[in-house]
Amino acid sequence: MSRPSQRTSSRLTKGQARTVVLLTALAVGACATAEEPPDASTEDTPASWDEPMDVVVGRLRLEPGERVFAAGRPGLFDDLPAALARAVEEHGGVYVGTLSADGPYGSRGLADFRGRAEGLGRAGLRDLLRDVPVGVMLPGAATTDPPYAAMVDLLREGTGRRRTV
Repeated sequence: MSRPSQRTSSRLTKGQARTVVLLTALAVGACATAEEPPDASTEDTPASWDEPMDVVVGRLRLEPGERVFAAGRPGLFDDLPAALARAVEEHGGVYVGTLSADGPYGSRGLADFRGRAEGLGRAGLRDLLRDVPVGVMLPGAATTDPPYAAMVDLLREGTGRRRTV
């Protein structure tokens, strides 16, 4: 006896489609291995990252005062950290800063956090990030970068409400 097929709609809402496009762009950018970042004038970027970052941060369901950091690469989509910081603050979180393999970068974030992150390796960053439960991996962040690897270590511990996107 055959079962009648049930057809469900596989269409995405406009907001879901934007999120998929943004996350795909972030994932592709994270896979970049070039030594030199691309020329900013040739990047295919939206006029403003505010709306896509608002969607991403909204999906994180931040608790009031929850701390968020980003890992990325300076020179690659430089407008993203500021847009992410604005979205985190609008959703009630605290943006502590943006880290790269070479240390903190950008002007957004808590000066104390950024100062303490300077020169730290994976183990030091793991200790620093212990009270930062949310990590956002921006284009250019590699799994071998100390901030990224430190966050993965903390995720593997399985303690708290820790998550990344």
